[in-house]
Amino acid sequence: MFTQLARPTARRRQGSVLGALLLFMACTARTTTMTDADLTNFATRYAAAWSSQDPARFAALYSEGGTLAVNGGAPSVGRGAIMATAQVYMTAFPDMRVTLDSVRRQDGHSVFHWTWTGTNTGPGGTGKAVRLHGYER
Repeated sequence: MFTQLARPTARRRQGSVLGALLLFMACTARTTTMTDADLTNFATRYAAAWSSQDPARFAALYSEGGTLAVNGGAPSVGRGAIMATAQVYMTAFPDMRVTLDSVRRQDGHSVFHWTWTGTNTGPGGTGKAVRLHGYER
């Protein structure tokens, strides 16, 4: 199960509220054990899907009843709701990129370290660039 914990270290704090989407997320549990290669492959695809500007591609990584929770708020339940939530961030940050820094197993969990960058140039955007480092557990 991937559950994201907040641990941002940002050079710029502007726009970090929007970037916080990446800091508080949960996927439904997977019933099979992933190998290290499977885990790295999934993390790579997950980062690429966030960066794709294609919310359907991102939502497809979740099970049909999967959930995405942002900042402790009400979860987006199901692929349609997850897709709508992702679209908000993809629209606000059209150049958004998530890169995989590392992925490993720790204390029975998978830990995915990432870097998130983007410029808030979507409708009503501030034009501010954001760079965040964080991880999901």
